[in-house]
Amino acid sequence: MMMKSLVLSALFFSLPLVGVCAAATPGQAASGAALVLRFDDNKPAAQWREIAEIFEAVGGRCSFAVNPAGLNEEQWAALRDLASRGHEIMDHTAQHAMFKLRLDSAAEAEACRTADFFDHAEGGLVLCRPELDLAHPGNVRVKASMTAGVLRSDDPRVLSAQSFSRKFYVPSTGALYGLGKDCGGGLFKKGPEQRCSDFWGRWTTNSFAACEIVLLDGTAVQPSKALLRAQAKNSVSRFAAHGLPAPKTWIRPGGWETAVDGRRMKAVYGDEFGYAVADSTCGVARWSPWNYPSDFAFFDEGKSVDEVYEKAVGVLRSGRSFAYISHQWTKDRPKYLEQCRALAAKLKENGIPMTLYSRIAAPGR
Repeated sequence: MMMKSLVLSALFFSLPLVGVCAAATPGQAASGAALVLRFDDNKPAAQWREIAEIFEAVGGRCSFAVNPAGLNEEQWAALRDLASRGHEIMDHTAQHAMFKLRLDSAAEAEACRTADFFDHAEGGLVLCRPELDLAHPGNVRVKASMTAGVLRSDDPRVLSAQSFSRKFYVPSTGALYGLGKDCGGGLFKKGPEQRCSDFWGRWTTNSFAACEIVLLDGTAVQPSKALLRAQAKNSVSRFAAHGLPAPKTWIRPGGWETAVDGRRMKAVYGDEFGYAVADSTCGVARWSPWNYPSDFAFFDEGKSVDEVYEKAVGVLRSGRSFAYISHQWTKDRPKYLEQCRALAAKLKENGIPMTLYSRIAAPGR
């Protein structure tokens, strides 16, 4: 298996910048700028293959962000095949969460008990605590109470500071909570009362009397370097065990998760594990290798082929590479696939080059 992994890795990283046409049409994409198409989360193997084949047909390759702790063997086999054909398989954390660590057994989880990030374990799942910057200027300190999981406050700053998944700290109890619930962003509405979850996004029924709470800025809640190291090791080892090239790109899980400082990412994922790019969201300059975000305005957001194409080309003309993110969320998959085919044809017709996420911030991109 190790030899197979090495062979795949050599093939993957020997691939040049993928172009959908030999030469770009003047004025369409500045020299060195290229388009990345990123597809997130674990999907049926057939869906990954459909997408890959559409863009392969015009000479392009895609970047797939996966959660390795949740993959079955059919999915692993599909990913090995895609990697062998030049597509990139990226690390989206093992379990689509920064402060949860999914391990293979309760014994492995308990072995983390002495780590600085360990809060408690539930079987093979480690629930991890963050490092907090309680002096962050973006924090908001207010008086509030909670009854059976519902937060209440008369302070008008609470209403203005509310946002889905915003975390808050209760100094008197040392507890951390979040506004709303994991995967419940569509249900969140600002108001004088907010139903809350524990730090990991699960509804809480806790109560506390009126006291000071700290509504935390998104960048004031960070994983420790030890937690980043454990997360990277978990993903890298799962890739290796299933014959995939070591991941070179880290994709931040969204939704309930907080921002991650790109400086921490580089220090651990880059310097220790050989990653090249991350879409962290704070701490370093935007569009640098450790903070290279993607745009959501793809077909699953209701955009047309022309809108998707023109937005990307507008950025490419400026000399900066551009990435789209898609979760393949659609109620009409045939239409979604047809739009992808139309986009692929338009890229080929106009000579727009594609690249992999791990190369998006490379020199000349």
